[in-house]
Amino acid sequence: MVDSDNNGLDDAYESSPGAGTGIQVVDTDRDGDVDMFDLDSDNDNVPDATEGHDYDHNGLADVSPSNSDQDNDGLDDGYEGSDRNDGFIANDEIFNPYTDLPNRDDADDVDYRDIDDDNDGINTVEEDSNEDGDPTNDNCDEDYWPNYLDETPCNIVPNGFSPNGDGVNDTLVVPALSEYPDFKMEIYDRWGGKVWEYQRKGQATPTWWDGYSQNSLTLNKGELMPAGTYFYVIEFNKNNRKRETGWVYLNK
Repeated sequence: MVDSDNNGLDDAYESSPGAGTGIQVVDTDRDGDVDMFDLDSDNDNVPDATEGHDYDHNGLADVSPSNSDQDNDGLDDGYEGSDRNDGFIANDEIFNPYTDLPNRDDADDVDYRDIDDDNDGINTVEEDSNEDGDPTNDNCDEDYWPNYLDETPCNIVPNGFSPNGDGVNDTLVVPALSEYPDFKMEIYDRWGGKVWEYQRKGQATPTWWDGYSQNSLTLNKGELMPAGTYFYVIEFNKNNRKRETGWVYLNK
């Protein structure tokens, strides 16, 4: 195995669209460094060593290089999806970069050659909510996937949610607010009655509206509010950002 840029991917793969197809030099990001010498082949600020080896899509490389290529397909056994777990020489396996290398969106190219890994319309290099230049571990909505692999947008308030207990979209999660440790959010019904209020006050994990009223002055105190449109007010309390208001639909 020859790995010129020490990223765990054999030059035989990085120098051609598929292993065994001959020497066809590829420079995915057209920066003048061919992929076999480029530590970040798609120039998305996530190293090939992470993107090419993150099979569970959590933003971390799953294994360390084994520095071997038992089936001679140009990909280090330590990272190969087809035979990295069975321990056998896989001469009968046909190399397919769309199944043997991580591809979060199952579209375009594999992750380390894809500038938009989750296919959400936002380039991976721009999905850095902490503005620290490294999107790898940023996770604005605090779910399983880091921002650059997460299809959920982090910069808008959802149009609606459905607190029906099915475990999907049961609370009004506003991903962007995870970056505001002291934000305040209020929810009002159509008649101007406040039904819910919350201030984060530095809590590690925000509390999101579950559709229930907490206001004793409403008819639905402690009950799930009726389906309909509700008005929200968000005070960010950081960086002098102005308050944001809008409507959200509660759907049962």
